[in-house]
Parts: sequence; structure tokens; C-alpha cells
Amino acid sequence: MAAPKMAAKMAAALPDPVLLRVLGLLPLRDRLRAARVCRRWRRLVQDRVLWADVDLSPHKLSSKTLWQLVRHRLGDSLRTLRVRGALLAGGRQRLLSPALLAALAKRCPRLSRLCLAEADLRPLPYESFPASITALELSRCEIPAAWFCGSAARALPRLQHLVVRKVPAFSNQHLLNVSSRCRLKTLTLSGTYRVTDAGIQSAAPHLEELECLVLCHCVVTDSALHFIGRHMKRLRFLEISSADSLTNAGLACLAALEGLETLHLDHCDKFSPDAIAALCRALPRLRNLKLDGADFGDEAMECTISERGIAQNSNRKSTRLRAALPLHEVLAAGYRMRGTVNGMFNPNGRPARLAESPQTGGLLEVDVIQAAILRAGANKRQLENLLVEC
Repeated sequence: MAAPKMAAKMAAALPDPVLLRVLGLLPLRDRLRAARVCRRWRRLVQDRVLWADVDLSPHKLSSKTLWQLVRHRLGDSLRTLRVRGALLAGGRQRLLSPALLAALAKRCPRLSRLCLAEADLRPLPYESFPASITALELSRCEIPAAWFCGSAARALPRLQHLVVRKVPAFSNQHLLNVSSRCRLKTLTLSGTYRVTDAGIQSAAPHLEELECLVLCHCVVTDSALHFIGRHMKRLRFLEISSADSLTNAGLACLAALEGLETLHLDHCDKFSPDAIAALCRALPRLRNLKLDGADFGDEAMECTISERGIAQNSNRKSTRLRAALPLHEVLAAGYRMRGTVNGMFNPNGRPARLAESPQTGGLLEVDVIQAAILRAGANKRQLENLLVEC
């Protein structure tokens, strides 16, 4: 009995900001139960901070329960709402309705992100969604063919981020409609097998402001990469996976994306090391390169490591490149990566990475080389002098 009393006294002694942090870590159901402890906890549970990001996806909700939350709990502090339906469980009850969405828009005027999973949205008009939404995520949902077009063209005027995962009905026409009516900055299409080269071609001219693009399990070829490189000049992040038809010709089209900082190419096994090295040279701001599922062979990969300073992970068919400097500056130094050394650490506490000098064949720590590049700039002679001093 002494331990529970001691815990109760400690909880009572905690200031409100600390208790708010603790309550914020609890699942929604436990948080609502905590409101029954005392008046103080009830007041804290109703604090606006705890209701800015509400995740209902772990819970099986009925429409009645969701109505009660909208009426009594959700308010103008809500920014993000995640809801999961019962589509995969065979449920016939509609979780969302136009009336509920209208009440949500009225009660939560600052709602900016809505995430829906496993929901049957076919009876739901697209224009019934709150106009304040800037980010919409659909995962394993069913949508009607009339979405994003017709009278729905005026819906979601602030939409900037669209994520569509495993929505089989999402097609080229949906992509064209939403891209032509919204200024998207982020677009993620995963498992949308109805999106093809024709859809990318028609939508690309309307996606000139796009900064992040993810295409996973879409039916795209080199033609899609051509239109991505031609129109999406502001891209900073690009990820393409499971596109078996991509070749070196399509990869070369990405050289026009001069602002690209991160490139992920997963399970695209038709790229050669020379084509990847050429692309890295053409992208001055590229700092992160990830190749999963690529098998170049030891000799070919050694060539790529020599030219680009790419560290290979021997545990899987994956190549990752992360540089503290733009890659074309690291390339100018001409050093070869030789991996990490067990038991040897740099001053920052990280495992020491060694690189071989092209002039002397000696080994130097990579952080030393990068620091010398920053100090020497483009002067190669000064760079060698600095490295000798180190």
C-alpha cells in the first residue's frame, strides 16, 4: 500500500507542464480514462495542447463514437486527425458522412492534415471535406471515379501534400485532375498500378512547384523520367522503387534536376555504375543517394566507390551515400573510401572512416579530408598542403 500512495504523492507534486507531457504520451483511450482521476487531471486532459494531433487509427470506432468526439473533445486546436475505417474487416457501417465532415470543419477550422485508412469513401462527395486541409493521406481506401473533377474542382483549395497508398481506383485521370487544380508540393503514389507514363506526362506540366515525389509500384518507364526531369525543376527529394523498366537512358533525364538533394532508387536493377556516377556529377546539390536491390558486382562497385566516395554495405545489396559537402566537391579530391576501422573513432565519437590518397596511397580520416576541402575551396594544391599538415 505504501508504493501506490508514494506514486500518488509524486504525481500530485508534478507541475502541470510535466503532467501534460506525460498525458501526451498516453494512447487516446488511456488519456480519456485519466480524466476520471481527479478534477486537476480532467482539466489537463482538456488542454488544447493534447488535442492538436489526434490519432484514432489504433481504435475501432463507430460513427456514433466519432460524432461524440467531434462534439465534445475536438476543437479549434486540432491540426492533425488520423482515422481508420472498417473496409478490410468487412464492416458495412459508414464511419464518415457529409454531415460529420461539415461538423468537423465547423468545430475544427484549423484542421490541416487528414489521414484516412481502410475507409470506403465512394458514397462521400469530395467537396464535403473541410476546406482548411493542406495535407490529405489515403491508405487502402476506396474512392469514386468522380473525385477531384467536376463540381469537386473547388474543393480543398489549399491542398499542397497528397499521399495515396494502395488505393486501386486512383488513376491517371485522378492524377491529372488534382495536379491541375492544386499547387502540390509533395506527392506520394504507392501501389497505384493504374498510374502510368501517360498519367505522368499529362500531370507533369502542372507539377512545376513539386518539391517531393515518391513513386512506388507504379507502371512507369524511361518516358516518365523524361517528363519528370523536363517539368519538375524544383524537386529536392525523389524516390522511385520497383520500376523494372527503367534504364540508363531514363536515369540520364534526371540530370536536369539541379536542385535535387536526395535520390532513392530501389529495385531498379538496370542501371550501370557509370550511369550513376555520371548522374552524381551532374547534380551539384545531391547529398543523399540510396540504391537498394542493385547488384553491380565487386569490380564495378569498386569503380563507383573510387569515383564517388560511396560506402557499400556488405550485409545487403544496398549502396548509400551521405556527404557533408556537395558531391562534386568530394569527387574533385579523388580519394577512395576504405571503410571504417573497428575500435578507432574520430573526435566526434563516430567510427573513423578512412580514405586512400590518390597521390601517396596513405590513409586519412574522411572528416579530415572534408574539413580540408572546406578550408581550401577549389585550390587543389592548397588542399594537399592542408592534408599533409594534418
